[in-house]
Amino acid sequence: MSSKLEKPTLKRGADCHEWEQCAPALLQEELEEEQRLEREYYACLALEEELEHDQNSDWLRGYRWPVWFRGQPLGLLVVASQLPSLDQTQDLVMGTWHGLTCTSSAADEQVLRGILCATESVFTRCEATLQETPRFLPYPFEALKRESGRRRYRNIWRRYVCYLFRMSRLARRLQERLYDLCGLHMNSDQTVMLESVWVEFTKISQGHGPDVLRRSPHHHLQEKLFQFFIMLWTDISHDGGFERSIIVHFSGVLGIHPSQELAYRSAYDYTPFLSALIWVGRLRVQKHCILVGELVVWSDVVRDIMPFYKIRRHVTRAGRRLGCERDSSPDPDEHLMIVFYDILLWDDHICIYETYKQRG
Repeated sequence: MSSKLEKPTLKRGADCHEWEQCAPALLQEELEEEQRLEREYYACLALEEELEHDQNSDWLRGYRWPVWFRGQPLGLLVVASQLPSLDQTQDLVMGTWHGLTCTSSAADEQVLRGILCATESVFTRCEATLQETPRFLPYPFEALKRESGRRRYRNIWRRYVCYLFRMSRLARRLQERLYDLCGLHMNSDQTVMLESVWVEFTKISQGHGPDVLRRSPHHHLQEKLFQFFIMLWTDISHDGGFERSIIVHFSGVLGIHPSQELAYRSAYDYTPFLSALIWVGRLRVQKHCILVGELVVWSDVVRDIMPFYKIRRHVTRAGRRLGCERDSSPDPDEHLMIVFYDILLWDDHICIYETYKQRG
């Protein structure tokens, strides 16, 4: 907003020459005030288009964000998903939870910058793979043409990374379950992988700082981070509750508009965020592999393959389970597993011409 000119005053009996000198300043001040009011008016109109105030609308009933985040600190979730600031000496105050001030320490923010630096390297690797991989799909998938679009899509994923690590660190610091803190559910494998990534990057950041990742590749860290990203993208629901999926949960966080009202985004305003997540997901998982195997149900409790009939509780067709109306719900300790027999295609390499020993 431009600085306001000091309003000139005229003394009684001022002549016409003095008025002519003051008139341009008065007209300029009136013009600036009209422009300011016009900007505020259109800003309000734009914000109204971005927000969805009616929580009973078809849009919010379909996405169920008000149900997912009922009783959750929306302001805390929004701040936790923001990119780190340039100031490396200050703690990040994210908000409050049950009267407790929630912060991300400056040391944790430094580690997070290192992870984001490695994330950029993973993006570069995936885009290079995209350029070298022939496409067999009827709808080709290509790299973004504009640098502004690439940067915007990357930042959405970087915000996702910030959100996961900040909330997991906060839950550990408060000694609370992550689900109770923000409604985010992570299984044991995901939690172990997340902690492993954090420990590895903490060692690097404490010893050399995050900038060392720009000077030295640290391929093993990039590979571990890439595996973690794939683990997040291939997470599936075993009970039909898709909000338990980490990526689906974060898609809801992106639907919270960071305005003073903390309302939810409208469908029109939300579409670019959803497009970014879908594009990043396709960029992450793009190579080809044809396996020969058997789909079975594995129990973590029994530590064995379950009877074949139990597979129908875990497999859906068009979103419905067939032939299991009288069956109980899937056991949370059971999950699908593939018993590997053979591999026919690995990336762009045809394996059927090699011996079975080489393929194994």
